Parts: sequence; structure tokens; C-alpha cells
Amino acid sequence: MAETLIDIIFNNIKCDANNILIGIGKEYNSLDFVQKSYKESLEVIECKKKFGNSALYFYDSIGIFKILPNIFEQFNQQAYENEKLNKLQEHDKANYSDLIRTLQVYLKNNCKMKETSDVLFIHTNTLYYRLKKISKITNLQFEEFEDRMTLYLDLLYITKTFV
Repeated sequence: MAETLIDIIFNNIKCDANNILIGIGKEYNSLDFVQKSYKESLEVIECKKKFGNSALYFYDSIGIFKILPNIFEQFNQQAYENEKLNKLQEHDKANYSDLIRTLQVYLKNNCKMKETSDVLFIHTNTLYYRLKKISKITNLQFEEFEDRMTLYLDLLYITKTFV
């Protein structure tokens, strides 16, 4: 039912979907939980604002974004930095490249070349070249899940965006 309402809103209102913030809390069987559902919907909206994910509508689908503010607060308290990503950012600035975004999309797509190249609108050979360049600049490896997860969290932290 909520999906239908969202479709009706976007089909009948002629505006950019990114300009509309919709958050939907969990469905409960009692009016005692209206306030809880309302707070959940606000949490969804906050996640959309912080991470720019316009496709996020439901509390049940925000997953890791529920805990990211706590993780980022820890990062702030520790003045945490990922030196390898700092090198990559410096390279992007100096060379007007977009290797940080390439890496973020690659990790978001579970290191799948075809899906990543489709999202970035580039050929898979171009993606391969970029990943090779990223590895050369940073000495990063993508074989271990824990390393990829840490790297993805670090990317979310420095970019404050969800690709």
C-alpha cells in the first residue's frame, strides 16, 4: 500500500524526486505504536538527507544507515583518517579525476565489474584501468570482505554520500 502511495505521488506531482523527502516507519497493529512509527519515518528522512539516497523510503530498508551516525561519531572523536583514501583524494584533486567515486561505486556493487561500469557509464576496460590506478596509488587490495567493508565505511565517512 505504501509503495502505491509513493508511485501516485511521483506520477502526479511534476517535480524532481530528489526534492521530496518521504520516510515510512514500520507497520504496527496498534495505535500505541504511532509515535514509534513516526520516529522511524523521521529517521529514514534523516538518512536520506545525510547520505543522499533518494530511493530510500522504508525504515526496514535503511540497514547499516541506522548505525552510521554512531560510527561516524566515533571517527570524529578519534580524529580518524584513512591515509590511503587521503592519497586518493589528493590525486583526484590534483588530476581532476574521480577515482574516489569509482571506488565507492565498485564497492557498493560488490566488486562486480559489469554492474559498476554500467552505473559509471564507462567501459569495463576503463574500470579495470581505474582500479589498477587506485591500487597503485593506495596499495589497496579488495580480496577480503572485512577490508572492503572498512573501506566502504571510510568512503561513506569522507564523502558523506551513499552511491
